[in-house]
Amino acid sequence: DIPTVICDTPQKALGLIENVEKGHTPGLKMIILMDPFDDDLKERGEKCGVEVLSMSDAENLGKENFRKPVPPNPEDTSIICFTSGTTGNPKGAILTHQNIASNTAGFLKCLEHVFQPTPDDVTISYLPLAHMFERIVQVNILCF
Repeated sequence: DIPTVICDTPQKALGLIENVEKGHTPGLKMIILMDPFDDDLKERGEKCGVEVLSMSDAENLGKENFRKPVPPNPEDTSIICFTSGTTGNPKGAILTHQNIASNTAGFLKCLEHVFQPTPDDVTISYLPLAHMFERIVQVNILCF
């Protein structure tokens, strides 16, 4: 279960709350919304134990409760990447920090004798960001 979900629209948040009400996702405790929303949504969430916050409210909570970062362990979940469902129902593929670090190391090793990226380089991306390798490429390119 994922206790906190960040979503863009109140309509999507309502769908999440409805799933909690039906007992499908009892672990959901907080929804952080990017778009403005009505008090009705907040009240409906409270009735089933889900706190609904705006992004600015969440940012303020973070400022008020600062904690030092805790580095992840290699086996900790880094990303849950949802598949498109081409071979069945869409599902979340859980990738650990070790998976991401290994993918990154492989990408950098491939570049080692080919070229050294610079801040002036331009990249053309043709893979969707939902593709994990494309995410790794984009993050690495941004680091140069």
